[in-house]
Amino acid sequence: MHTTRIMLKAARGYAFIRLEEILYFKSSDKYAEMHLHDGRMMMVFHSLAELERRLCGSKAGSPCCFVRLHRQYIVGVHHAEWLSEGCRVQLEGGAEVPVSRSGLKTLKTRYMSAHDAVWQVAT
Repeated sequence: MHTTRIMLKAARGYAFIRLEEILYFKSSDKYAEMHLHDGRMMMVFHSLAELERRLCGSKAGSPCCFVRLHRQYIVGVHHAEWLSEGCRVQLEGGAEVPVSRSGLKTLKTRYMSAHDAVWQVAT
């Protein structure tokens, strides 16, 4: 099985993380908290803007799709389970992340339009 990894600067050097393990990133000043599927959180020394450039170019339909859904969050949409009417995404494991209006538009155009038969969101 082929897995794609990303190398990120962390406290004790560089971490090589499988993309499919990343739930989301949350901004923390010039750094970011990386939240993983197994419940771990790791501080990485990258801004969300830098992470967005590196991660958010993934195409809809690819195994791992990252989207900037809020000014403080980049989400691994491949872990999304629910989008509430209150504009929050619930991820596997129960974590919830807010979605801004522009984030919702990005989500609809980049991800959901490719899966119209599967994803339906009331506007």
